[in-house]
Amino acid sequence: MPDASLDTNTLRLTRIFDATRERVFDAWAKQDHFVQWMCPPGVEITVCEIDVRPGGAWRVGGHRGDHVFATSGKYVEVERPKRLVFTWAHHADGDYAKPRGHETVV
Repeated sequence: MPDASLDTNTLRLTRIFDATRERVFDAWAKQDHFVQWMCPPGVEITVCEIDVRPGGAWRVGGHRGDHVFATSGKYVEVERPKRLVFTWAHHADGDYAKPRGHETVV
């Protein structure tokens, strides 16, 4: 039975990792860990800035061949190691100076 508290625009994914909660949290919150797994093979990350604190910002950008991307957001909740909530949106044409698209909460 679906959770009645979730609205119709919610996607809920659950995954169990063979790792400590701290290690999984660090995979999202430490720049050197994040760049190791975030993008699929063949994608080069050229920008990765992570300021993991409530109100802190993050941005990741790069390219795969001629296709460039720029993504950014803000941290909403940070409760190490059990909760990390942040916004996520892509910038038009992979350019941080251009408007962000639809913002989601992760």
